Amino acid sequence: MFDERIMSLLEAASLGNLKAVKYFVNAGVNVNGQHKMNKYTPLHWAVTRGHTTIVQYLLANGADPSIKNAKGEIPADLSKSEEISKLLNAELPKEIKKLPINFELSYIKNPDLLKVWSSPDELPEEKTFTQIEQERKETELIKKQQEAPITEDNEKEFLIYKGEQSMNNLLGCVSINENRPIEDLVLTIKEEIDDSSDLSMIYKTNDTMKIPINKKQYKYAIKKIFKSTNAVII
Repeated sequence: MFDERIMSLLEAASLGNLKAVKYFVNAGVNVNGQHKMNKYTPLHWAVTRGHTTIVQYLLANGADPSIKNAKGEIPADLSKSEEISKLLNAELPKEIKKLPINFELSYIKNPDLLKVWSSPDELPEEKTFTQIEQERKETELIKKQQEAPITEDNEKEFLIYKGEQSMNNLLGCVSINENRPIEDLVLTIKEEIDDSSDLSMIYKTNDTMKIPINKKQYKYAIKKIFKSTNAVII
């Protein structure tokens, strides 16, 4: 099955956008994927357009310099740069070839400047595909939680303890809709419970231990984290 993302990688390589090239390679796009018509690989385009840093990156990440395009040319055959030819362990061609006019694609003739300088969704180039997918799923989950209907039936009462869950440490209780984010629960505790204005960390309990709630989770709906407990330790 043809991975349509290869077209984006080819475009990024031809435009010299290192951020985008790294993004698509990290996302699992085949570094040796070829254009459907001219059979150019990302390395063919980077060499043709003289993007030395792209050539270096592609070679370091598995690009095969022996793959031929539709005219039987390997990337070295299209080099116009002595530096790039050295990277490819090849001699600079005696006759510098020009890109055939029928292969002059629209994104080459009229490059989108945004694509030249930015990475897809402005994602940091060092992120792996796994991290990207995880963040995407978390974003979708948060969006669904925020869209959940807020009704009185979703109100949940929390018992607030100081330090440990025991009757001697019980400070009081607060009620809040369980579809609201955890950060709203923290604000409610600060507003309604004495001596909690400087609250910096909350914990949930599973009866045997208290578990800290990471601040990265504060955007989650309360019901996602506090599934089976209504005890909050501050």
